[in-house]
Amino acid sequence: MSVIDTLSAGFDTITRRLWLITLPVLVDLYLWRGPQLSILPVARQVASLLRRLPEANLGSMPPSALAQVVEEIGREFNLFSLLHNSLMGMPSLIAWAASGVGSGQVRNVIEIQSGGKLALISIALLLLGVLIGSFYLVPMALVVRQERLSVGEVWRRAWHCWTWVVVLIILLLGAGLLINLAISMATLLVAFINQSAAQGLLSMLELIGLGLGLWLALNTFFTIEALVLQDIGLIQAVWYSFNVVRRNFWATLGLIFLTILIQLGFGQIWQRLNTGSWQTFLSILGNAYIGSGIMAAIMTFYLDRYRRWQGEQAPEAVENKGG
Repeated sequence: MSVIDTLSAGFDTITRRLWLITLPVLVDLYLWRGPQLSILPVARQVASLLRRLPEANLGSMPPSALAQVVEEIGREFNLFSLLHNSLMGMPSLIAWAASGVGSGQVRNVIEIQSGGKLALISIALLLLGVLIGSFYLVPMALVVRQERLSVGEVWRRAWHCWTWVVVLIILLLGAGLLINLAISMATLLVAFINQSAAQGLLSMLELIGLGLGLWLALNTFFTIEALVLQDIGLIQAVWYSFNVVRRNFWATLGLIFLTILIQLGFGQIWQRLNTGSWQTFLSILGNAYIGSGIMAAIMTFYLDRYRRWQGEQAPEAVENKGG
């Protein structure tokens, strides 16, 4: 099955079962018309602290400019956007878009007043977002596998997926923290000897880190799909993803390129229709359909290539056994 065939199969799956787009539509409708969770008070506290710092550069901008950026983010960001988790592949038109929660345009605004509450609520919303994503992906995976749908099976698999994705997020955050700490320590040690050498080392390590991150992201591209399609653990899912990508490298790149192209193209259309009127509702439906079709296509691609890999292994196992 070619990349085009898998895309066609994915959209055909969603067209025949439109109820699969229910969760992304409901989440977007809530983010669009529901109450907003504003971090503006906390952002103003952080901005106030930044403005008290001396005007030395923090990275590429002075503290005063950084304070303005922080305050602007606090004014526009709706913390309920964490209900949409990009890692789960669930499409969203409204999440992460500027909502204007601090502009007075939204009637129901809940403000978070302290950093501690912000941290706790963020973690809770992140975990809930992963759970919503799990309940979105599992029924689609069962449909792609042409297996019988049952409430009990969907419930069990969704919690299984949620558990392993939470573990994956913790591992990713931990790895990122350790890598940044190692880079900072190495740069600091060199800076005691030579500032120019430290800047060069930092640039080189950042470039290496970016390359390694892209390589890992590509090779683990199908990890979530493996989790939900095969009901397996995280290590096995990562291993399967590595093998499928390695055996279908150019096809995988083609799939990623085409899906990005489709999302960017239709994204321009949805954003133009996102006017806050009934057109926004149509945009939410269209975005959920296109995004879900792409998700179903990625699942179809992975399952087809996984089965092809296993089919290639079977004759080898028989030959080795006979020898």
